[in-house]
Amino acid sequence: MDNKFQPEDHQYVRQLACKADKLRLEVKRKERLVKHNEMRIQRRKEMSDKRKKNAAEKAGRIAAISLIFDKGEIVKLKGQKLKDHLLAFQQAGAPHLQGITVRSTVQQIREAIQRAIDSYHDGDWAPFTCSETEEVTESEWEEIEE
Repeated sequence: MDNKFQPEDHQYVRQLACKADKLRLEVKRKERLVKHNEMRIQRRKEMSDKRKKNAAEKAGRIAAISLIFDKGEIVKLKGQKLKDHLLAFQQAGAPHLQGITVRSTVQQIREAIQRAIDSYHDGDWAPFTCSETEEVTESEWEEIEE
């Protein structure tokens, strides 16, 4: 720069820098960046709160389910009720449900629950009572759902 710039060029660059300082462009850019980061943090917090609320609602819904030990009734279950029963059976410690998730096919879920019912009637297992189980955390629900 020293070889190519003339004193007028240096003066012009200094004037541009002075104008930029007066307009506070860099300060405004940093303020926008801070606001953007604060919005991202707030959005993440809201999503986390929403996930915790949904997990608590799901845990309450699953805890309120009374297990059905009639294979004919299980065949009639559809959609969310069937998935909730799967989770309730898993929470109760039913065997034969390894590898079965709420994303499994309806037929797989029904067959797994029916096998668990058969083992219950054969006396191989008994459902846990509420006092025997620990409260299920959000990460455990996510593992169960996968």
